[in-house]
Amino acid sequence: MKLALIAALLAIPIFANTDWRDEAHHVRAEMRRERAEILREARQARREGMRARLEAQREVTRAKQAARREMVRERREAIREFYQARRDRWN
Repeated sequence: MKLALIAALLAIPIFANTDWRDEAHHVRAEMRRERAEILREARQARREGMRARLEAQREVTRAKQAARREMVRERREAIREFYQARRDRWN
């Protein structure tokens, strides 16, 4: 009788231990899923930031090109006016 009681008392922690291990396994699995989701969100945020930065760089480049074209246009106009004034002065 004592042996059966001791065996029963020793068997209870073994079964409880497997429940604990299962719970720990589920907790670790959930943590892995959450970590994967966090990493996915971080990659997406990084991509969106990079996309915004590249778009801003494109806008700056377009503005610089437009300013350069305007400068060339104004320079040509000034040269044309200079030569026109010179011709008018000599005629």
